[in-house]
Amino acid sequence: MIRDMENIKYAPTHCESTGKAQGEYRYYLEQIGDKMLFIIGLNPSTANEDTCDRTMGRVLSFVQNTGYNGFVMLNLYPQRQTDKYALPKEQDEAIHQKSLQYIRELGEKYPTADILLAFGNGITLRSYLKKNLGDIIEVLGERKYLQIGTLTAKGYPRHPLYAVNNCSLVSCNIEKFKK
Repeated sequence: MIRDMENIKYAPTHCESTGKAQGEYRYYLEQIGDKMLFIIGLNPSTANEDTCDRTMGRVLSFVQNTGYNGFVMLNLYPQRQTDKYALPKEQDEAIHQKSLQYIRELGEKYPTADILLAFGNGITLRSYLKKNLGDIIEVLGERKYLQIGTLTAKGYPRHPLYAVNNCSLVSCNIEKFKK
């Protein structure tokens, strides 16, 4: 399914996942473009190289008219789960390290990509999620970090499904999220 947007279409060129059915883990979803945006969500739901889910649709709606024409969807933890409350209490460290390796490689492939933080208050559900964010920021280094509209009342970048339609992408101060 190609979802037509004004200046970006949903037509990923690569989905790195493993496991049964769609893949128990999705490490990243990549759509190559001239101006790349990395999106860091909480965990993957159902989007793959053929199907756009609600979260990806909302992300693309916020990205319209910003000049980005490619993206890499990343997550704080790569386990596919449609219910964030069903994420494991403890993470599989080998899975996290594999995810970081992919992120490192993508960071090298796209050294000028900006980063949209889009995980919402869900980051507080499991202690390892905040640690993983610090790891990801450390791997990707100094870049332009963005958020959708204002921070949540708890002080986190908004999840795309819980942001009002007229929000725009604005600069995000990541100092409090660093290790």
